[in-house]
Amino acid sequence: HLPMEQRGEAVDSLVYEANARILDPVYGCVRVIAELQHQLLAAQEQLAIVRAEIAWCRSRELFQIEKHSHQGDAATEDKARPTEMENLQFDFPFTELDLALDM
Repeated sequence: HLPMEQRGEAVDSLVYEANARILDPVYGCVRVIAELQHQLLAAQEQLAIVRAEIAWCRSRELFQIEKHSHQGDAATEDKARPTEMENLQFDFPFTELDLALDM
């Protein structure tokens, strides 16, 4: 037996599941759950990409700050040449386009 305060939610859930079964007799609400899980996975992947990009930007910024604090103004011609860190290219496993195509 369900407590009184949970019975309304239980009825709502049963109605939702029944309507989902009418719309999709084979999968019912399971299809909706699978779609939501796919969307969640895509959002988590996109979040991981953004976090990696933020970390890369922060490390680059810290590198630039440290580089300039040690360099001073004496070597102005050295500032025109890219450093090893500036030449690095980072490949992220997913792009925004990849994520959009998955949806």
